[in-house]
Amino acid sequence: MKILIYDSQFAYYELIKSNFSEKNDFILYNPENSELFDKEYDMLMFFLYDELELLSFMKLYKDSVPVLLGLSQMNKVNDSKLEGNIYYLHLDKLKNEIINDVQNILDKVYVS
Repeated sequence: MKILIYDSQFAYYELIKSNFSEKNDFILYNPENSELFDKEYDMLMFFLYDELELLSFMKLYKDSVPVLLGLSQMNKVNDSKLEGNIYYLHLDKLKNEIINDVQNILDKVYVS
């Protein structure tokens, strides 16, 4: 699966890439060279650090592509579909918990 990752601080990109590269092709989105990235992808992983990045999210969002939206400082709720094709990923968890949550979301997306 071809997965576009938006991670302005690179921490989660490295974590995801090192744990899930076997079955996936990861492309790191660079807003400064946005015209150069491949606009075709099977999934979007977007790690949101501040509200200004919501503009980039709006540019990349496609309702036909599953989205993993990584957010921190959220109330603990069950990981589930937020709306349509958007899955929450709570970033205020331990590394192993994040890896497990990403695996669960990828399993759901592969089945869809």
